[in-house]
Amino acid sequence: MIDRGTLDCPVDDECASCSKGGDLAVYEADTVVGVICLTLCERCADRGELPRISVGGGARMVLEHCEHRGVDLDYDVRRREAEEERWR
Repeated sequence: MIDRGTLDCPVDDECASCSKGGDLAVYEADTVVGVICLTLCERCADRGELPRISVGGGARMVLEHCEHRGVDLDYDVRRREAEEERWR
C-alpha cells in the first residue's frame, strides 16, 4: 500500500524507484519490516512501483521514518492492533 507521506519527511532529488527527477513527492509504504517513507515520481506512485529494498535497508528506513514522524517503533503495531480490534 502506498499513501501520501507526512510533511515531516524530506523529499529526495530523484525517484527511489526509477531514479528520475521532476515532479516528486514523499509517500509512505507498508513493507514487511514496517512503514517507510520514500520519494516517488507520480508515475511510479500511480503504478505502485517500489524499489527493491533489503531487510536491513528496510529496517533502517523504518527507523528514519519513525524519527520523521516523532514516534517509536511500536506506534504502527499498536495502530494496526487497534484497527483489527475495532473490526472484530
